[in-house]
Amino acid sequence: MTKKERIQEEYGNDFSILQPNENGWSTKILMCQDIDYDKYEIYDVGYGMYMVRPKSLQGIENNNGWIKIESEDDLPDEIVGLWEVVIDGKLKFIELLKDNKERLYKDFLRDKITHYKIKEHSNLPIY
Repeated sequence: MTKKERIQEEYGNDFSILQPNENGWSTKILMCQDIDYDKYEIYDVGYGMYMVRPKSLQGIENNNGWIKIESEDDLPDEIVGLWEVVIDGKLKFIELLKDNKERLYKDFLRDKITHYKIKEHSNLPIY
């Protein structure tokens, strides 16, 4: 699914009317339309203007930090470390000890890994 398809899915029939931007925000609020505050977040632009988008699209600007793998170019140069990956729609963790980008990409294809992000290492507690 693409970013635009995800936005269209969330807006449903209102997509063509509200014409959201590439991050799901719409400025085309109908004045007589009641806004479902449980479904939409509202951003006050100022000067009496507002933008709305479905709350389910929060984080779409950067895909919540996830990188979609569509080619070897989508993998980072530095690949050693602990990674969070999505396989068959499920979150998993893998640790990569070798810096071999070509082999890693083959593994990603074989295991059907669709998204990844490098897990940030946390410092130990001070007290």
